[in-house]
Amino acid sequence: MPAGTEGDGYMENQQSGFLPAMLRNLRDMRMRMTDPAGPGEKSDKGKRQTVFEYEAVMMIRKELPAGMGLDAEGYEYFGPEDAEFILALDPTDGTAGDARSLGAGVKNGLPVTAVMVIRENVPNSTFASVKYAGVLDLRHGEIFTAGSDGAWRGDQNLGESLKAVSQYNVHAPAVTTEIARRANSFFRFLIPYGLYPEVFADSNSSALVMLWALQGYCDLWWNSNLPGISGAGQRGHELGAMAVFARAMGACALQTRIEGNQVVIAGSLDDAPYTFDGQTSVILGPDRKVVDHYLGLVNASLSRKVSFGPIGGELCLAEVLAELNRQCPNERWGLPLVKE
Repeated sequence: MPAGTEGDGYMENQQSGFLPAMLRNLRDMRMRMTDPAGPGEKSDKGKRQTVFEYEAVMMIRKELPAGMGLDAEGYEYFGPEDAEFILALDPTDGTAGDARSLGAGVKNGLPVTAVMVIRENVPNSTFASVKYAGVLDLRHGEIFTAGSDGAWRGDQNLGESLKAVSQYNVHAPAVTTEIARRANSFFRFLIPYGLYPEVFADSNSSALVMLWALQGYCDLWWNSNLPGISGAGQRGHELGAMAVFARAMGACALQTRIEGNQVVIAGSLDDAPYTFDGQTSVILGPDRKVVDHYLGLVNASLSRKVSFGPIGGELCLAEVLAELNRQCPNERWGLPLVKE
């Protein structure tokens, strides 16, 4: 956030300054490394780590303000049990999607994006308890922050910047979603525009692509949570960041659930329970009008009847897609090793 910005109180002000400072430190540390994707020490949970991941967690632990705990990806909780605030950290969001760089011998392929959020340590926490968020695009060095004083890309106020979707009622549709979900291939049947919607895969980082949707660079993000193909969701620390950005920008972040053969809004993301790794199915967009438009297309398509011609019989599209998903499920993706 811009220098000199004041928060709602001493702790909030300290944290809103602490978070962007740590993101800048992570960016600078990454730039100094010749092999950030090289093997680092294992975490205290025994998880394999890159050099960058390990060094990032160690740095944040040293700089952690008094009264704050740390939940880091792959690590045990660090800090006082009665901490007033908890920082959640994923130093390398998008690791799996970008790991192909390693097999090709590209030593600087990782990391791609770092995600940090600060939440109040309260019982039965929801996403509303997440107060500050930061996303660091390590490929381009851009820092995005959000809190009580707005949402920012560097010193640009994202809440005041152009939201492309809101300005045009005719444009090439662009929908974003997560990778490795067979349901993604069903977009053609669910959003029946003459021009096939461009689908961005989150091969860089789910957090970064979700942020694109909130800004209106693309129309929508959703989790492909469909009737008979339910279970898709996003992890809490990533969505915690999106909850703060959506709040600060006046964008739209909603929970979804399945009712019959329809995808319905389950409420605001802020009202959903928060845990670091908990999965919540969401739909995100620059405003509610755009979200409702696409959700209406999806549900109308799911209800459409499909006739099987000479075979006979008729099913709604939701049943057809669920059966295709059941009989042709996703396999765990991977390629033969080039070398041992």
